[in-house]
Amino acid sequence: MGYLANGLVQRLGYVRANVHELDGTDGVYAKLLTDPAPKRALIIIDTFRYGRNGPVLAKAARDQGAEVVIFCDELCDWAAPITPYVVALPSEEGFFFRPTTAIHFSLNLLIQDVIDELGESVRDQMKLLSQAQELFGQYMK
Repeated sequence: MGYLANGLVQRLGYVRANVHELDGTDGVYAKLLTDPAPKRALIIIDTFRYGRNGPVLAKAARDQGAEVVIFCDELCDWAAPITPYVVALPSEEGFFFRPTTAIHFSLNLLIQDVIDELGESVRDQMKLLSQAQELFGQYMK
């Protein structure tokens, strides 16, 4: 589900600062677990063949005061005991690779909700990003 997380991070990064993808390659999820910010959120996307680190990371983040949101399929049994913010979506059987349409749709709704909640500050963030992009001259005027 890394590609879903990457897409979510890229799009959220356009509307607000301090959005990071955690992939666990550092072994400690340092961007989250060492962040002293008083208000943090962790979004985990986990489906069939659930990663062993998911529940451990979710519990650690929760215990450190972060809000934990989990997008998963309807068979995930580890998320609900950790957080009330579980978005369990139906999996689509009969395919070699189960489609992730429901998760894509839900993540898009989440992004729109963040935009609606942040309001005018999203426009300010987009202006900053546009200015940064102009430095490299890659886009037509």
